Amino acid sequence: MINLFLKVFTIHFFLVPIGIFFISKQENKFITYSTQLIHGIALISFMALFINFFISLNQNVNSLIILSLLLIVFQKWKLFFNKEFIIFNLISTFIICFLIIESNVYRPDAGLYHLPYINIINEEKIIFGLSNLHFRYAHTSIMQHTSAILNNLLLGINGIVLPTALLMSAVLINFISRTLNLLRYKKYNFELFFLMFIQIYIFYKMNRYSEYGNDAPSHLLFFYLVSMVLKNKLFETKEVLNLLIISLFVVLNKIILLFSVFIVLILFTKKHFFNFFKHKRFYFLILFFLIWIIKNVVISGCLIFPITKLCSDSFLWSNKNISQTVSIENEAWAKGWPDYRNDKNIIKEDKLTIENYSKNFNWVKTWYSGHFLFILSVILPYILIVLLFYISVFKFKEKQNINHSLFDYRKIYSLFFILLIANIFWVMKVPVFRYGYSYLISIFALIFSYVGLRFFTFKEKLRMKILIIFCIGLSVIFLKNTLRIIENDNNYNNYPWPKYYSVHEKNGFPELQELKISNKVFYRPINNHYCMYYKSPCINYGNYLNAKLVKNYGYFFIYLD
Repeated sequence: MINLFLKVFTIHFFLVPIGIFFISKQENKFITYSTQLIHGIALISFMALFINFFISLNQNVNSLIILSLLLIVFQKWKLFFNKEFIIFNLISTFIICFLIIESNVYRPDAGLYHLPYINIINEEKIIFGLSNLHFRYAHTSIMQHTSAILNNLLLGINGIVLPTALLMSAVLINFISRTLNLLRYKKYNFELFFLMFIQIYIFYKMNRYSEYGNDAPSHLLFFYLVSMVLKNKLFETKEVLNLLIISLFVVLNKIILLFSVFIVLILFTKKHFFNFFKHKRFYFLILFFLIWIIKNVVISGCLIFPITKLCSDSFLWSNKNISQTVSIENEAWAKGWPDYRNDKNIIKEDKLTIENYSKNFNWVKTWYSGHFLFILSVILPYILIVLLFYISVFKFKEKQNINHSLFDYRKIYSLFFILLIANIFWVMKVPVFRYGYSYLISIFALIFSYVGLRFFTFKEKLRMKILIIFCIGLSVIFLKNTLRIIENDNNYNNYPWPKYYSVHEKNGFPELQELKISNKVFYRPINNHYCMYYKSPCINYGNYLNAKLVKNYGYFFIYLD
């Protein structure tokens, strides 16, 4: 347990300082450090993506990269060897440990492709046509590269479980610090209430590490972007570029959240346009977007998988049929295809094919009676909690006079329009809650904030009431995780770290079978096991039986006959 705490504490000395390349302005120290941690995670993820084009991200390579970051600490030692930074590290470490101790990883996706892909990155440089082994390897998140680079001699393999918890801690500390800062100076404005409504959702629903996967980090950063756009200030060009870099990081994690880019562009002005070209950040942004696109082409033959129109047949490893099939299946499954397929009330002969199910709103009835009810079961308690918050802090205005210092109508209306379009896009394409809930919660928080500040006024002792609600929310996170830790059996392999070797309680190593593709050894799980993080390359299912492999110029090329 102490070993885990010390390792988590130490990694902050490597990740927070590299964020100084983007965030150097010293305001409230906790806000600054948390923002640097967010940008540090993004930067090291981009580094990992780039390096993997040339070498595997093995422990030795990763250790050299991490140790080189100490140079920044020594150069800026006054910023990072002080009481505030140590306190920040301790608080962040405490939050992360509470989240990850005795946790499970996100199932089943972690075992199917998150962890196996991390394992491949750790052992191989980029593989051409990797998606021909397993189509899911074509739409992995950049967070898998973040996890891979944290597998180093300092943290060991356990480093792979830290990125999502680090991001959760960074965003939570950032939100809490900004909220307390606004309360301290009695700035009861749009930013404050938006932060409060988002934090209510985080306290209520985003309190389990085992439910994070690739989704939660992306949604947390989307919340962060919207909250930053709502800040009542004029943004410098470099600040807009910083937010665009984070928006790119969000998209590289979850392509469905592409509207994060448009959120930031609300801040865009003619002045910014002419200044963009003067900043290295702009070229950094363009470079890594191009690197991500090239990575997609190398792995799948598509600019963005599985959008078939963005795929090419001109490469040895290309297979547009896979992308087309996956595109149809992904959309159908998100719209309730399994429920429709298993519906015994529909005559078998009358059932639609999977190709036709998603067309002409054929899916709405099944989705409405299934996943829509699940969304309601999550949203209605959230709305109830918000109403209790309203009753506690707001009362009706006697006169409908507007305090214009609380509103930037251009921002608010622009945000509402973008979020509305984003929600429509999400529902029309992949209406699974975990894919788009930051769109939904953000527009709710925006509406709640607008209504509260436009039509209500504050009750007495507002600051005290907000702080009490705040403390209750934090207590929910720590109480739920404390109970989880107490109730769990700590007699398992690799205790107390999360269970990433197996889906079974004892976290034993999975049973894998060797198979050869052109004399290279691959693995596949047997007896209802998953690949997880064990031996690599591992394939849960896919087209690998027809795969061929060649090696040219030091790279593996996998293609299908």
